[in-house]
Amino acid sequence: MKGNSLTDRSSLKRTVLPLLALMVLTGLAYALLLNGWGFYKDDWHLMWTGSAQGMAGIIKLFTIDRPFMGVLYAFTYRLLGESPLAWSWFALGARFASLLAFWWLVRQLWHDQPRWTTLMAAVFILYPGFLQQPNANTFQNHFIGYAAALFSLGLSLRSLTVAGRSRRLALTLAALFFAVFYMLIYEYMIGLEAARLILMGYVLWRQAPEQVRTQRARGLIKSVLPYLLVMAVFLLWRLVIFKSARPVTDIGLVGSLYLRQPLDMLLRLALEFLKDGFETYVLAWFVPLYQLAAGLSYGSLLAALGIAALGGAVWFFTDNHLVGRDDANSSVERSFVPRDAILLGLSTGLVTLLPILLANRDVHFSDQFDRYTLQATLGVALATGGLVSGLRTVDWQRWAGATLIGLALVTQVANGLYYQRSWEYQRQLWWQLAWRAPDLADGTTLLPILPAGYRLAEGYEAWAPANIIFRPDAQEVALGGEILNSETLPRLLSQQTYGKTFRNLEYVVDLKNSLVLSLPPGGACLHVLGGEPQEVGGDEDPLARLAAPYSRPELILAGADPVVVPETIFGSEPAHDWCYFYQKVALARQRGDWSLGASLTAEVLERGLTPTDPVEWLPLYETTYRAGDMERANQIGVFLRGEPAFIDSYCSQFTTGNMERLFEDSAQQFLVTNLCTHLAP
Repeated sequence: MKGNSLTDRSSLKRTVLPLLALMVLTGLAYALLLNGWGFYKDDWHLMWTGSAQGMAGIIKLFTIDRPFMGVLYAFTYRLLGESPLAWSWFALGARFASLLAFWWLVRQLWHDQPRWTTLMAAVFILYPGFLQQPNANTFQNHFIGYAAALFSLGLSLRSLTVAGRSRRLALTLAALFFAVFYMLIYEYMIGLEAARLILMGYVLWRQAPEQVRTQRARGLIKSVLPYLLVMAVFLLWRLVIFKSARPVTDIGLVGSLYLRQPLDMLLRLALEFLKDGFETYVLAWFVPLYQLAAGLSYGSLLAALGIAALGGAVWFFTDNHLVGRDDANSSVERSFVPRDAILLGLSTGLVTLLPILLANRDVHFSDQFDRYTLQATLGVALATGGLVSGLRTVDWQRWAGATLIGLALVTQVANGLYYQRSWEYQRQLWWQLAWRAPDLADGTTLLPILPAGYRLAEGYEAWAPANIIFRPDAQEVALGGEILNSETLPRLLSQQTYGKTFRNLEYVVDLKNSLVLSLPPGGACLHVLGGEPQEVGGDEDPLARLAAPYSRPELILAGADPVVVPETIFGSEPAHDWCYFYQKVALARQRGDWSLGASLTAEVLERGLTPTDPVEWLPLYETTYRAGDMERANQIGVFLRGEPAFIDSYCSQFTTGNMERLFEDSAQQFLVTNLCTHLAP
């Protein structure tokens, strides 16, 4: 009985305690902030397609490059629906499944080393060089594929150590199934097949180190041959039979680069291999941390540091209970060879980067290109665990592990906070537009400008949510969208109209029917720009100032019934604070409903609400004056004249010579001359 009790306690230490620690660390990194995440970038075209065209539309969307992924995506959409919270929890579950697969894999390599397998698993799940966990809708496919790949690798290793031919065959077949599954989802993870070869070779070498080199080679070839055959068939299909219609996944286009510029491409491959390896293994611990922490408030930074300290304490507690009594004062646990882990980690990680580099892509920590580090986390975790295990004392090892976990947690928490802010900006954009615009004219092209660092990257990030809100029953893109940047601004200035195609979605961008929307930083409301006179805020982006004259606010159908924003997607309606009243008064002004505008203004003043940007007083100023409420109009005029920076900017557009051209009636002239004293007669 005593022996069984000791065995049970040992099992608890080696399995249950590490698992609990890994769950806590995963929760600290991701689950604490998960409720504030939403939809981003590539999520939007999928969400619109699912909403407008259903599962069939999603499947069709991916037929041009990854048809199997389209089927998987469609069923996932059917399961999860349109709730960002559901997608976030699902993606976290898929990511945790990959953690369990990795942990099982490394425990097969070193089953008697719970300390290092636990640290490796912690580095695997917290790795700060991959920051796409909050982008759950898009990247859940990556997590599913990666989990399948790691289970496949684990099954391969297990097939080498079990007794019985039938069991080995069953494990091999299961491993082959998961191998095909993950390659069909994301072909660029195929470098994991080279990692399989390395890991299987290591296991076979440890089983029979006394064998001569030729015997080992024959044993390895025999073991990996089924996987090589499956990979060969997949590559034949992917490179020869299947023709991708997307340039970024068209192997033929990439291959032509090597044929036209062989020396340049080979030199690029060699240099990028070194650079990406250094970025993935070393810079990932520092560059994203610096980039993200710089944008944190002091309060958020302290919170992130507190979570990091808690994560370090979890590691200290876990590691203390995993250290055996006989090795508490030794340099490392005796049966573990740090060199093996480091070499395995470097080789398996680097080979997974090769397909990315061959496809003319590379790793860098901006614009989602850190996604190419995901499959390399296998190697990074192995190498990091080996490096820490090679330190001289248990205390040094423990502090090194805690430091790495702390750095990773600060990075992941800062990243999670960034994604929360990004989603809140998007929510404010669409909710405030719905308050301001009951409907939009067909053919309107939306040009939203969000604060720097949170800009939209693609046009579908504008038109997809707009169509979901304003054209929920349309199966085609009725409202266009475009991003504003140095490339598209000249097109706006020349009032171009052009067609665009994304995957197999076609739509028109008509910049003669543009509606420029600006959400300045610092708490200002959404500004619908355009019209005369120009009402441009002091914190408005220079792009917004240049684009404002080409915006047509009359594309807002002010007389329509209020639109219904789907709260499942965009969350609950924000509080009716200043921005709500600002948008409603601006809408009342467009309708010419002066009494409603004055009534809303009276409520604003009674509640003591004030704007961040003084320009937002202007709709309230005009509606109260036109409604005959001179007392409140004068009160607002005092507020505005008390903002010299605003007055100088606003009044600079007026001269005594352009008043009649700009304004249709004497009321408009009075409103301006009452603020701009240089125009007074």
